[in-house]
Amino acid sequence: MINRVNDLSPIHLFNIILESLDVPAFICELDHDLRPGPCLALNQAASRWLGFAPAECAALLEGVVSLSLPDLVADLKQDGRATLDLETTNPQGQAQSLDLGCRLLRVHDHRYLFCRPDGETDAKGEWHQPGLSSRILKGLREGVAVSDGQGRVLATNPALARLLGLEPGGGGQEHLEQLLSRFSGVDYAGQVLPVLEDQGFWRGAARNPLGPFPGTLYQISLASLKEDGGGATHHVALFSEQAWDLSTQDQLLHLAHFDPLTGLPNRSLFGERLVSAMAHARRRGLGLAVLFLDLDNFKTINDSLGHSLGDELLKAVARRLQECVRAEDTVARLGGDEFLLLLQDIGNATAAAMAGRRVLNSLAEPFMIERHELFVSVSVGITLFPHDGEDTETLIKNADMAMYRAKDEGKRGLHLYSPALNNEVNRRLLMENNLRKGLTRGEFEVYYQPKVRLNDGQVTGMEALIRWHQPEVGMISPVEFIPLAEESGLILPIGEWVLREACHFTKALHDAGQPDLSVAVNLSTRQLLWQFDLVDMLEATLAESELPPQNLELEVTESVIMRNLEASIATMRRIRELGIRISLDDFGTGYSSLFYLKKLPIDTIKIDRAFVRDLPHNREDVAIIQGIISMARSLNLEVVAEGVETREQLDFLRQSHCHLMQGFLFSQPLPGPAFTGLLERGDRL
Repeated sequence: MINRVNDLSPIHLFNIILESLDVPAFICELDHDLRPGPCLALNQAASRWLGFAPAECAALLEGVVSLSLPDLVADLKQDGRATLDLETTNPQGQAQSLDLGCRLLRVHDHRYLFCRPDGETDAKGEWHQPGLSSRILKGLREGVAVSDGQGRVLATNPALARLLGLEPGGGGQEHLEQLLSRFSGVDYAGQVLPVLEDQGFWRGAARNPLGPFPGTLYQISLASLKEDGGGATHHVALFSEQAWDLSTQDQLLHLAHFDPLTGLPNRSLFGERLVSAMAHARRRGLGLAVLFLDLDNFKTINDSLGHSLGDELLKAVARRLQECVRAEDTVARLGGDEFLLLLQDIGNATAAAMAGRRVLNSLAEPFMIERHELFVSVSVGITLFPHDGEDTETLIKNADMAMYRAKDEGKRGLHLYSPALNNEVNRRLLMENNLRKGLTRGEFEVYYQPKVRLNDGQVTGMEALIRWHQPEVGMISPVEFIPLAEESGLILPIGEWVLREACHFTKALHDAGQPDLSVAVNLSTRQLLWQFDLVDMLEATLAESELPPQNLELEVTESVIMRNLEASIATMRRIRELGIRISLDDFGTGYSSLFYLKKLPIDTIKIDRAFVRDLPHNREDVAIIQGIISMARSLNLEVVAEGVETREQLDFLRQSHCHLMQGFLFSQPLPGPAFTGLLERGDRL
């Protein structure tokens, strides 16, 4: 007996097809006007080529595709094909580009954009897929068969041979009809093929009496990939071994609609319930809220305590979320550490925010998992129907966007969606694209702010600070583009460029008669913790510029170091072995613990400007500054005060025996020629 289920998400099938390719490839969703939407799937080859985690790659690809409008849409509407130039920078700072051929695919009633490197096609327009039969997910437990549009099997995977009871490599059949004939009651010509041609998918369950486990029921799924307006180009068949007797449709529907780990509804069922809730709300003139939740720093728990404990924590979080909502509401798990909440009869933003606050407070209580007391925080994004959207995708997308804003604002909080967030996202995408081009266009410049010795007023060095003059916008503050450079990985080539410029400039000053000057360059999170060749790059830059290592100082903030204390200390020690000095920047704003301070291989402490601003009138700041200077002297550390702007601040710092200062009282950051002029004039404090 065959049980058909009329719902089959194409995402699983897309992953099967993509992973069968030796080259980078990805698939994006298209709306009815053929405008690209989310990146639904990408293969490991694409992730390896881009050099980032899959989630970061998906966001990057979505940005690249969106920037190619409207030419992309025009080409797709004309002949169903388009080209796309993918230009990016990998985490090592290397520029890379790829010419992609994109085509329109239709699966059931949905349209998708399939992109892979431009290549040769045969007379029928089919893509050649070298090594397909040897690359189709060898480790996948499901059996897989890929056929052409006529049903001729092109390739199978080893799992299919195992499920069919054949020798390894013997899973291939000449036609899908022969393959399916092994299963009892499957009528390919009379039952499967008509549904496949009409609806683009078919799913059923049947036993294989000739296989190694005759009593086992298998779930069989077939889907067609079609070019827009044309016939099927491929069929994909999946055979899943089930350990239970699937005697009814309900069991198959449960698999399709519920998360296997937590038992919560999955995205598919959440979408169905959201559609129903919106229809109900329209009839009664009511509202509803969608909450997008993401656990903060869940990866740390997984990495440190193991995935098994992480799974138990996710199940505990799911139970607690269910306790926070009413019977008519829905809690769903998207995957990973992401959850969705559907709250019905929510009339305004205040009520939605109160509900979100209840969730935050509930999850703030500790979890006891396998004798571990775990504390979890969550970032929550909230959208309201109909105010923030009138369809499922818009509401979920906007809630996701609001959640990321909550993370940006410090995590463990909530944020309500506003249309301004969309404008900001588009602006960030445009800025990231311009940022990638800025280096090659020569739009960046290094400015230098003098460091002045307080006991004699002499300039002893400078801090190198990047500035970006974007032709279409003007001068862009580092506060805006540095965080974006960090997120996108562009901070690596930018940081290396600043370092090289600063070292060459300082060596030129040495040759001009200033041999004692040193230069300080800021080191970012990615550089310190994730740039595996950082020390080699530093050594190569010093050799290239011929700057003595003792005249280079790297500034690192406390918050960066404490993200991974042991790894940071190990890298910092290797840096100091080169003879490079290390400065602890923004001291006083982070952990500021003597216990950590004595472990760090540093030479200098920079007092944050927040403690200098109100000197000498603020008694607390006076006590803090004097304590820092005294502690630093006892540890043989040099002290630099930032943000000195008044004579009173200067006099206090001198009396407190601070070593160096930076600030507008002496000079603002200057471009290279102006800084050289300051030295030539012999300006002193």
